[in-house]
Amino acid sequence: MVLAALLLGIFSAFVYIKISNLRASEFYERLRERADVAGRLVRDSDRLPAEARARLQRQLLNALQDEELLVYSTKDSLILQEATHSLSISPDRLHQVRKTGFLFWQEGKRQFLLEVMEHYPDSIIVAVAAEDKLGYEQLENLSVGLAWGGLLGIGIAGLFAWALASWGIRPLKKLTLQAMKIQRPHERLVIPDKRDELGLLSQTFNHLLERLDAAFALQRTFIANASHELRTPIAVLMAQLHELKTAAIPDNQAKLAEMQTSLERLLDLIQQLLWMAQSAQEPENVQMEPTRMDETTFEAIQIARQRWPERDIRMDMNLLEQAESEPIVLGNPLLLQVAILNLVDNACKYATPSTPVLVSIREEKGLSIIVSDTGPGVPPERLSRLKEPFFRASTARAKQGSGVGLALTDRIAQLHNGTLELTVIPDGGLKAELCFPKMGEPASSG
Repeated sequence: MVLAALLLGIFSAFVYIKISNLRASEFYERLRERADVAGRLVRDSDRLPAEARARLQRQLLNALQDEELLVYSTKDSLILQEATHSLSISPDRLHQVRKTGFLFWQEGKRQFLLEVMEHYPDSIIVAVAAEDKLGYEQLENLSVGLAWGGLLGIGIAGLFAWALASWGIRPLKKLTLQAMKIQRPHERLVIPDKRDELGLLSQTFNHLLERLDAAFALQRTFIANASHELRTPIAVLMAQLHELKTAAIPDNQAKLAEMQTSLERLLDLIQQLLWMAQSAQEPENVQMEPTRMDETTFEAIQIARQRWPERDIRMDMNLLEQAESEPIVLGNPLLLQVAILNLVDNACKYATPSTPVLVSIREEKGLSIIVSDTGPGVPPERLSRLKEPFFRASTARAKQGSGVGLALTDRIAQLHNGTLELTVIPDGGLKAELCFPKMGEPASSG
């Protein structure tokens, strides 16, 4: 666009300068014609017939606009004067024109011409000056026309460049939209038929997706196999530890209890990793069925109450009872129960002693399960990182945990086209909200 404007400017300037020079040259020719008429009239007035002399006088009377005409003898005396302005030629210019025979110059918009003409027995000097007002008006009109033409040309060039650029990047926009719609590593870009740069770019991007898909598949397989293989020996250790506790002397009971707690934590972590691998599968590979979320939530709370008998876990069903439809979502019952149980476990772990953990279900833009506590909360700048695997906030490092629970819950929510929203409670604590689309409803865009 800038280059087009520069080229148009250069072209307009060239045209203007060329026409201006042509105007000046043509007007000097007209001045020379006037000088020739005046010289012939002075030189040949005695020898010309009356009719020819009258014709020359009529031509002389047909003066240019603001024309001034002087004729000098060899002694620089004025022979003829046809002037409306005070025109005077300096002796230096008269001396110079006698050497060159012809001289012209311009002062402002007025053009001057001096010409030496042979005259028996001596020569004469004719001086003519005039202003080409019509020529300058035409030049001004030309400059205005060139300016508007340049602006119009720039506009047309801009529209053409925009249309050409839009047409040129249309295939790239299509590829960009395809890439933005890719949510799973197994999805691929549609490669254009033509073998150009976009086709090579699509192939390269698809190769990258293939490598990512293979890496994720290897990761899932490793986690699933490792978790499965580790569960059996840990279960054996748990059984043997239980037998040792029954036969151990009282002094060793505390150590054995500590070992049992560590093994239980390790078994829980392995189970979480196994569920993590299962939740990372494609939705079509996970068994889905209509699931009542009120029953699933109640079952998760019952398990949590067994784990945390000292905690007051309350379930509020009032908002759900006012709903017009059943709280059913399409999902995997076990994974949904794990997601809710992780939230309740997390709340019980960090809630202030003697304060209740509140669990409620409501129907608003889908189905939401809300778990809130009165714990220490999380710094706002760290809130977004709670969904990262193995991340633990500074306020949680004093508690036992692996940092997998919230990350697993978030993955399970995504697997079911849902979301996990975490909010810091101003008075202290954390509110976690699981949102799922109800069966038969479209997934939430948030």
